[in-house]
Amino acid sequence: MDREEPEDQSNDFGRYRPENPPTGEDKLWALVLALVEQSCWVQGDKLDSWAISAYEHAIEALAEAGFVELDAGGRIGATILPKAREFEAWMESHARRARVDEARHALATVPGATPKGLASLYGITLAELTGGEPEA
Repeated sequence: MDREEPEDQSNDFGRYRPENPPTGEDKLWALVLALVEQSCWVQGDKLDSWAISAYEHAIEALAEAGFVELDAGGRIGATILPKAREFEAWMESHARRARVDEARHALATVPGATPKGLASLYGITLAELTGGEPEA
């Protein structure tokens, strides 16, 4: 009888293994995290809501999800946690694999497409396109 292996919860990152594809919820969290980082970044891993309620709510949601830790103070601020960085890397690795697959498909189906041109167009390496493993 096959038993499913329990997920490693020691680092609160058990389901984000390389072999697991992102879910729709993962894609939404990645979007929220990217938007908050772009709009609320101060320096290093520090975020500031700038006293804007939408940013405050987004930072609080990210804190509930375990991606940031709220800072003390009047205005909502937070520190991005390692889990968020691991999550971003995991999402990027899957996005990169998708780009490699798309480029390989284009190489096989688009007349006149060159490996070097497709690699550049898709932001991947020539080795990835021609059969190497996608780089993390």
